[in-house]
Amino acid sequence: MNEFIEKAQNAGCSEVETFQISKQTQGVFFTNGKINDLQAKESTGIALRVKKDDKLGFIGSSNLQSSEEIIEKAVVSTQFGENLNYSFPTPAEFESVNIYNEGLAQRSIEDYIPRCETFIKTIQQATDNISVDCFFEKTITTIAIQNSNGLDCGYMNSLLTFYSEMRLTENSTMFEIEMQLDGHDSSISEQEFARKIVEEIPYYSTIKTIKPGKRPVLFTPECFGDLFLALETGLRGSAVVKGISPLTHKIGEQIFDERINIIDDSTNPQGKLAAPFDDEGTPGQKTYLVRNGILENFICDLKSATALDREPTGNGYRYRGLYRVKSYTVKPGCDFSNVIIQPGKMSVEDMIKSIDEGVLVQAIGGLLLANLNNGDYSGTISQGLKIEKGKIVGRVTNAMITGNFYHDFRHNLVALAHDSHWLGAFSGQIGAFNIPYALLKDITISSR
Repeated sequence: MNEFIEKAQNAGCSEVETFQISKQTQGVFFTNGKINDLQAKESTGIALRVKKDDKLGFIGSSNLQSSEEIIEKAVVSTQFGENLNYSFPTPAEFESVNIYNEGLAQRSIEDYIPRCETFIKTIQQATDNISVDCFFEKTITTIAIQNSNGLDCGYMNSLLTFYSEMRLTENSTMFEIEMQLDGHDSSISEQEFARKIVEEIPYYSTIKTIKPGKRPVLFTPECFGDLFLALETGLRGSAVVKGISPLTHKIGEQIFDERINIIDDSTNPQGKLAAPFDDEGTPGQKTYLVRNGILENFICDLKSATALDREPTGNGYRYRGLYRVKSYTVKPGCDFSNVIIQPGKMSVEDMIKSIDEGVLVQAIGGLLLANLNNGDYSGTISQGLKIEKGKIVGRVTNAMITGNFYHDFRHNLVALAHDSHWLGAFSGQIGAFNIPYALLKDITISSR
């Protein structure tokens, strides 16, 4: 038992939990095709949750030496804390999740300079009208959780991130392309992404318009991940507790086409959010949220599981901000780990061939302004390619898309592609998704 727990118990706390996180980050950064910076930084912090008189107290600090001060502030905060009607976890068996690679941990960040240079060269060989920024960043994270109920667990996580932002200039207009790739070892495929961009550059340079109306739309995995934000509120146990989930009281009901299967799986090591347990110490697991279109479960942290009289699903995470950065400065909340939407049977090539006039949508601008809690999505097609008579012919401009996730994936789903891709939403930066292409019919497109 660590000194924080012992001292907090002596201060009258009936339950105590410490969450400690340490990060070592190194990065190499290129701007306009040239190396710009090498960075290295370290951080360590501790979060303390205490229960006193059935009230929750919380404090986060980067000063691990001031245990008395931290404990005093945590105890004082219980006077204003929420009622705590659940207990911290007891020791449990955790599934082994391979998310730490010693080779990546020991490798110098300077070793990734040639990979950045090769990526930039591949892109710029396709056109003189493109500028490229990119970086590799390596982060080694150590997590340790202990509590007064005997839990004592920890793990290490290695993560390599590649990010690129490209600006293509044509006829006095600028078009931006962003993408982030992540992996727990060095095998992420930035060169495959570069080849894909090179293939699409001729289309990006050809401007096309599309007639307004109900059109077939092929959502790429990148954009499908963005659309999932319109579903997150519905599947969160905390939203059900608050009464804002549109899926409240719909467990066991058909909410989507029977081909839709949605899984939250923190034990899948291919996803960047994999972990053997969540940030409360609840074992990670594979949870079917939607099976064959039928709502089966909600994600739950300890708090929401207690309120809903359900079992926790291992989804209590200390994410800070939209980009879900794990931090000691926030209390655990109900959130997603790796999200998997199982693939279908159709090839992407056959999907494109089946479209007489439609859009391949890669990104939607302004999506966060829609009423996402209700499942609505709308915005500008900021990155999309027009399809005519089964072929991609150019880039769509001055067009908007509008729909509702619940309606469209219940009534308008044509097919899911037979392969899927690991990435994050919003150009790869938010969350972790393994998602296929999705072809839908009768989606509202407006244009001018």
